[in-house]
Amino acid sequence: MKQHKYNKSFAAMKENIEDPTYGLCPAPMSAQVAVNILCDYLLGDDWYFAGSASVEQSNAMVVELVLDKYSKQWRKDWNTYEKESRKS
Repeated sequence: MKQHKYNKSFAAMKENIEDPTYGLCPAPMSAQVAVNILCDYLLGDDWYFAGSASVEQSNAMVVELVLDKYSKQWRKDWNTYEKESRKS
């Protein structure tokens, strides 16, 4: 049987939820687990940061990379912000 590319993310979700029988809604998870799952799924299993940044800085990097990759509105707003900040 072929193994799905994102089995690691799915396994992390299953392992880290507080109550697997939570009902109709997804079970709660910590913010760090959510960021890790989104990073694995959207940036790829092989993405990692080898610098000496804190967890919070790494999370900010993940958010920025995901938005850059998947949000046209984010890129548009960011470019506008950069143009305006250069004028000052």
